[in-house]
Amino acid sequence: MSKIVEFPSRDIRNNLEIEKALRESLIDRGFSEETVTQTVSAIMPLIKESKEVVAQSIDAPIPGGMSEKDVSELKISLSSSLQVYQRQVGDFTLKILILLAIEYASNSKA
Repeated sequence: MSKIVEFPSRDIRNNLEIEKALRESLIDRGFSEETVTQTVSAIMPLIKESKEVVAQSIDAPIPGGMSEKDVSELKISLSSSLQVYQRQVGDFTLKILILLAIEYASNSKA
């Protein structure tokens, strides 16, 4: 009988990668392990929350009278545009939170 190996979801893996990169960045800047741990504990919940906010979907009513093909093409176009927007907002938000983490660590160090 074989065993099933469960891997963490993509979101969890991504969060772990972000946390690892944040830790490495702070350590490279000379912050103590205690400061790094406090900073990561303070910032990671904000990063997770920002990802949830950015990932929200939107509903847009589609006017009647359009062919199924046109409706399908419009949905694909809207979905694609939303994904690009979400990625841009998510990346920008992450940059802000990383800068906030560095500032937080700097203030904790003083």
